[in-house]
Amino acid sequence: VHDKQEQYRLLIESHDRLGHKGFYATRRTLGDRFWWPSIDFDVRWIIDTCHQCQIQSLEHVVMPPTVQVPAPLFRKAYIDTMHMPPSHAYNSQSNGIVETTHRTVRDGLVKMCAGSIKNWYEYAPYIFWADRVTTRKSTGMTPYYAVHGVEPLHPFDITEATFLASSITHHLSDAELLAARARMLQKRDEDLANIHDRVLAARYASIRDFETKNANRIHDYNFGPGELVLVLNKKIEPDVGRKCKPRYFGPMIVVKRLRSGAYILAEVNGAVSRLKFAAFRLIPYHPRSRKCLEITEFVDPKDLGGVEDADVAGSGAADEGN
Repeated sequence: VHDKQEQYRLLIESHDRLGHKGFYATRRTLGDRFWWPSIDFDVRWIIDTCHQCQIQSLEHVVMPPTVQVPAPLFRKAYIDTMHMPPSHAYNSQSNGIVETTHRTVRDGLVKMCAGSIKNWYEYAPYIFWADRVTTRKSTGMTPYYAVHGVEPLHPFDITEATFLASSITHHLSDAELLAARARMLQKRDEDLANIHDRVLAARYASIRDFETKNANRIHDYNFGPGELVLVLNKKIEPDVGRKCKPRYFGPMIVVKRLRSGAYILAEVNGAVSRLKFAAFRLIPYHPRSRKCLEITEFVDPKDLGGVEDADVAGSGAADEGN
């Protein structure tokens, strides 16, 4: 087959009108009957640019977490109001790495209640105290020590006369005890600096481990202005009938990328969306022709206010001035 128009028609017939099959099935259907030099390239192109195949794509972009430099104690406060999905240890988009500690607290409550879970509130203060005086792997010390500069006294410290100070080996006067405690507190600034370095190193180590485990799934397309993208249809995730609905909608046009990593997008008619779209929701769109684009909408424009991503909503204030 030498005629380009005929080749295009055969590609459409073998893919778009025969169940939108993958490369192997489409290539065999054509190859058993026709041939031209660029047939393999053309089959891949017709599949990559198929609108229906793209909006039903199973591709899921994973973004590596960013490293935040630890702020000094009680120097930084956050306040925000946003809608976000329930956060738990296995919801990676809801601060799941942090929430794993909450599961430890919950399990501790269950074990302490010993079958009487309705009395959990009686044990909660003790569980939280135990958690705060337990040494953390990331810092090598307890949260209590990080805040106060000294370790707490447990009942067994008193009964065994440990006092958690190696220099105290005999009965001390009030002045000697105050001097010993003062020496402990003098180390607090040095200890806080060590905590900062250890926490930062632990965060970088966690990032490297995450990138290693997800090396084949991590993509940062870094879309530029004017590029066409598809947006992950997160609204269907809780829907039991989501298998029959498009996984992506669009295409939309990239306007710019914000400092937070989110994108501002526009419709193909030029209308700029007031929403911000997280980078993990976007994949590139490959049109067969820029003169005629097929559009898939997923929601009535009046309902757009409820689909803004929770993970980028809080960054809006910081980006308004840019």
